[in-house]
Amino acid sequence: MSIDSVVPSKSLGNGSINGFNRTSSTSKFVHGTQNGRSTSCTANGSMASISESTILERDEVQEAGASSRPYDYGVHHHKFSDRKTKPIIKLIFCKLCPACSKDLSKVEREIAKMEQASDKDLVHSIADTTVRLLTEWSMVKANLEDFQRNNWNVYDGNMYTEFSKVAYEQFNTTVSWGRFMMFIGFSVSFCTYALERDVPVAANSVMEWTCQVVEEDLAKFFLTNGGWVSGVCFRTGGV
Repeated sequence: MSIDSVVPSKSLGNGSINGFNRTSSTSKFVHGTQNGRSTSCTANGSMASISESTILERDEVQEAGASSRPYDYGVHHHKFSDRKTKPIIKLIFCKLCPACSKDLSKVEREIAKMEQASDKDLVHSIADTTVRLLTEWSMVKANLEDFQRNNWNVYDGNMYTEFSKVAYEQFNTTVSWGRFMMFIGFSVSFCTYALERDVPVAANSVMEWTCQVVEEDLAKFFLTNGGWVSGVCFRTGGV
């Protein structure tokens, strides 16, 4: 099945996002750092308020009794370190999230400073392909309508908990380029929705978490499937 034919479901009821339940993983605990202090919260979202300038960091997300993050695909000592990852994610967010678009010229300048012309071309090619597919699928629009219809209660104190639940369901059973595209669509939608709910820290935080999923949780997948160069621009795959 071609990745271009992986069209996400428009029916997102019963607390699900693109068919992935976001309410089932209630036993997860989130641990992280906040202004240099260790923090934790349960799935009910109890956490101290976060300042506007803070980027919420993730160092561990696990189900009670589990030894690794619930959506960890592969072995944790692997890390997919590629200087193209952050520019790709940032460019996608700037092109699909209206509130992030103000940073587009800044991101473009960062990409222009990359040493290898081939890296610059690949960043633009992957970002443009991703934006095109997600736009054709109307995924961001459909997700936002679902979030708004269900009045999803997202705020700075529970934002990562809610984000991690969906990431868990997205990659719980398998990883493919199709599922990865759906995850990117969700991340952009989630960021846009949180910003609309006056969570100013959302843009930096969600982009950072998305990069971490690529570099850490999906490291083995990227390392064994050729990385970005054989990604959404050149590879086919199904969900």
